[in-house]
Amino acid sequence: SQSYKLGNSAWGRFVISGWHFWGHIDFYLGLPLLKLSETTIGEDGNSFYNNGIETGIKLYPSKIKDRKLRPFIGVSFNNTIFWQEIDNIRNQNLTRNTFPLQTGLTYVRGKNIFDLGLTYNYQNKYDYYISKTQQEAVELPKVNIAIGWRTYFDVSLKSEPALLDGRLDDLGDKIES
Repeated sequence: SQSYKLGNSAWGRFVISGWHFWGHIDFYLGLPLLKLSETTIGEDGNSFYNNGIETGIKLYPSKIKDRKLRPFIGVSFNNTIFWQEIDNIRNQNLTRNTFPLQTGLTYVRGKNIFDLGLTYNYQNKYDYYISKTQQEAVELPKVNIAIGWRTYFDVSLKSEPALLDGRLDDLGDKIES
């Protein structure tokens, strides 16, 4: 039995999200765009690891505001994908649904949203067949770092009477206090 570290990797995502409940909750969908690196294992092999499509929620104890740094906690649902190839023979894909926990910080400046976070994947050990008859334990990275930039556009009803006369802001202030 041989052991290899997966090493560092990076991948891009296209994220669609929406803030709700007066800037306290962010629901999002992350779609993988590209894989920026693979890990070499041994002399004649490589492996591929990626978190696929991700759906999640981030909870902000303090309302998101312009020019303010805000902490968040969250959880997501995603499908983790792993495979390895040795001597140009690709083994099966290992695909598992995971529920990683998240924490981090969000900073908003104008229409720019910056995120820095950690993802903790407590479900990271799996059995993986490296041949038709041989099974090995695979341990995927437990912690991932997430760095992101987003922008937004407002699709709320700007002409909503409760928004125009301030009743909605009053309700949000009452909920916060």
